[in-house]
Parts: sequence; structure tokens; C-alpha cells
Amino acid sequence: MYIGSESWFMRLVNSVVFASIFLAAVVSGFAQAPAGGRGNAADRSKPKPLTGEMHIQYYFAEAGEASPYRLYVPTTYDGKTALSLIVIFHGGGQSEDTPFTRTNGQLQKLAEEHGYIVISPFGYRSTAFFGNTWPIPQGSKTAAPATDQQQTYALAEKDVLNLIDITEKEYKINPAHVFLMGNSMGGQGVFYLAAKYPDRWAAIAPSDCPLDPAFYPFDKIKNIPAMYIHGDEDKTYPVEMGRTMAEAMKTHGESVTYVEVKGGEHPTSWPQVLPQIIDFFDQHKK
Repeated sequence: MYIGSESWFMRLVNSVVFASIFLAAVVSGFAQAPAGGRGNAADRSKPKPLTGEMHIQYYFAEAGEASPYRLYVPTTYDGKTALSLIVIFHGGGQSEDTPFTRTNGQLQKLAEEHGYIVISPFGYRSTAFFGNTWPIPQGSKTAAPATDQQQTYALAEKDVLNLIDITEKEYKINPAHVFLMGNSMGGQGVFYLAAKYPDRWAAIAPSDCPLDPAFYPFDKIKNIPAMYIHGDEDKTYPVEMGRTMAEAMKTHGESVTYVEVKGGEHPTSWPQVLPQIIDFFDQHKK
């Protein structure tokens, strides 16, 4: 009888231990799963390097899921001197990795040399326009913002704002030195957020991302220095659309520097002039 009871008791203990281990594994797996089950970003709840390049995620409460992002912090950061911040957006159907990988390390190198912290948000979904709902030019060879995706776009915008807030809390950043840049859909997100929050940005650098000039509120960004980049070999948005966008900005009193990249294609024109973009930001620190 005693032996039988001991066997029953040990089976119970083993069952409880197994269940605990299984539950812990499930919870751990959920906590580290990136948005939409994509990527392998590190859990922000775990210690991360203070400086250098990081691929991490945070819990996006408004969306009820984890959201990944890329972060670069200069290795010279000491927590005492406030640095400038660049927020960079990927193009449609891409991820937070794209701005970091497309430049073959040049973005990180320039950030290190010029003293910029860089964040690249996912933007909730890969085609959520970082919140933009302004129409694109007719004849564009790409998808336009959908009229029935307002909630998705709102969450994409919130993802960006959350990450800026998180980064400003974790690192010492000069709030007057926050810059926006992005390509294609990401550039349209730059135009959207620039018009909605014009006092937050020291300068912007959208690329290959015209909007329909008949609808965009240029007057709201006329006090934000802008560099607009467009490749003359862009097949998605022909260069004529870029020229029209830049001219519309000038017509509305915008301080814009137009850079037309010879041989620049839709996804690759901005990396060709990245040093010029960083120099432009350097010149417009408030």
C-alpha cells in the first residue's frame, strides 16, 4: 500500500512538473514572437546592448502584438550628450530590415560618424503606408492607399510614434534634432507625418514618393526644410512625377532641395546620395 501510494504521488509530481515546463515554453514562445510571426527580433524585456546595431521588438499594446524594429546607437554614446535621431521608413511590402540592409552598412557607418541614433519601424503592416492616406498621382505603377484600411493605417502611425517615445525614454535625444526619411511608400509616410506633426521634425528627406499635388496640404510643411530625392530611372514613379512634386513644394513656399539621381532606380536612388542626405540633416539641426 505504501509503495503504491508513493508511485501515485511521483506520477502526480512528474505530471505537474511537465505541465509547468510546457506552459513556460508556450508563454516564452508567445512573448518572443514578432508581429505576424515574422522575423526573429529579440525580446525587449531581455537585456540588450546599449550601443551598436540591434534588431528588437516591443509589445504594441494598441495592436495586441509584438512589433519589431531596427535600432542603431553610435558606440560613442555615453548617456550624457544628447544625440540626434533619424527615423527611417521602408518601402511597400518590405520590413524594418530594408533600410539597414540596402545601404550595405553605409547607414550605420554615417550614423556612427555623425552622431545619429537611427530607428527603422516596421509600421504595423508592410503595406500600411505609415499612416498616409493622401492620394498618389494617377498613372503610378503601384498600389494607392486603400480607403477601407483606416484602422490599419492608424496603427501604423501609432507604431512609429510609440517607437520615437520609447527611444527618447531609453536614450538621451535632442527633441529639436529629430529627422524623417523614407523611400516610396515610406516617403509618402514621411510626407503624411510631416504635415500632421510639423513641429516635431527638424528636416525631412523623402525619396521617389510623389503624392497628388492637387490634394496634399503643402502649406503645413512649408516651415520644414526638405530634401526631395528622385531617380531618373524610376519605373514605378517616373521622374516627371518627382519633378512635379518638387515644383509644387516650391510653389507653396516650401524650402526644398531637389536631388535628381542620375541612373537612380526606384528602390536604390536614396542610398546613392545618403552622405548628401546626412549632410543636409547636419545643416538643419535647430
